[in-house]
Amino acid sequence: MGPRFALPKLPSLDLGRKGLKPTLAAVTCASVGVAGVGVTAAVVATAKGQLAQDNTLLADQIKVPGPLTSATRARLADQKKQDDKSTTAAKASTAVTFEEPQAASGVASFDRTRIERQRAIDRASRDKERVFAEGTPKEIAKVLVIERGWSERQYNCLVPMWRRESNWNHLAENKSSGAYGIAQALPGRKMAKFGDDWRTNPVTQIKWGLWYIENRYGTPCGAWSFWQRNHWY
Repeated sequence: MGPRFALPKLPSLDLGRKGLKPTLAAVTCASVGVAGVGVTAAVVATAKGQLAQDNTLLADQIKVPGPLTSATRARLADQKKQDDKSTTAAKASTAVTFEEPQAASGVASFDRTRIERQRAIDRASRDKERVFAEGTPKEIAKVLVIERGWSERQYNCLVPMWRRESNWNHLAENKSSGAYGIAQALPGRKMAKFGDDWRTNPVTQIKWGLWYIENRYGTPCGAWSFWQRNHWY
């Protein structure tokens, strides 16, 4: 609370009323004897009833200009220290940590792994298409056996069985029974399930033959075991 200035007793001044007349406010301000205090400041302060109980007007309420006191200087210096501490703390809270480059490196590593995996998938797809277009029936069958999730042992059971059936010839036809193709489908048109080109396409014939084996015997080795006992499957 700032210093107080005693106001003279004004018999005709009613302090309990709001809206003090400008002329009376001017007289009040002049009687206080404070240089530089305008009439408006006194009017605002008085109109709001900002008077102490002993009829004195607070200096900080009428905004008295003048030199800073030692107490004010000390208070301002202390406030500046507090502001500096707050600014330093704010900067520290927004500082970049050293963990960010590691996180970025981890993301980059994940992206490289995903890219390499996709490249491997693309290479396998291209290799498969090349085998289908240029490979022998046995090479085609090996790709399709592995693609079904069967082991190479299952492929090794398939090779001798279809050699005895058709010698791996996709145009082979049994004149007496009408069985046709590598897997000797009977009748041959059953293979249309996997394509209308079943008469000439080894891929279509082998897909049907593996589907037939899986549904009837479970695996190529199961079919080969049956064939060895019965000479048909």
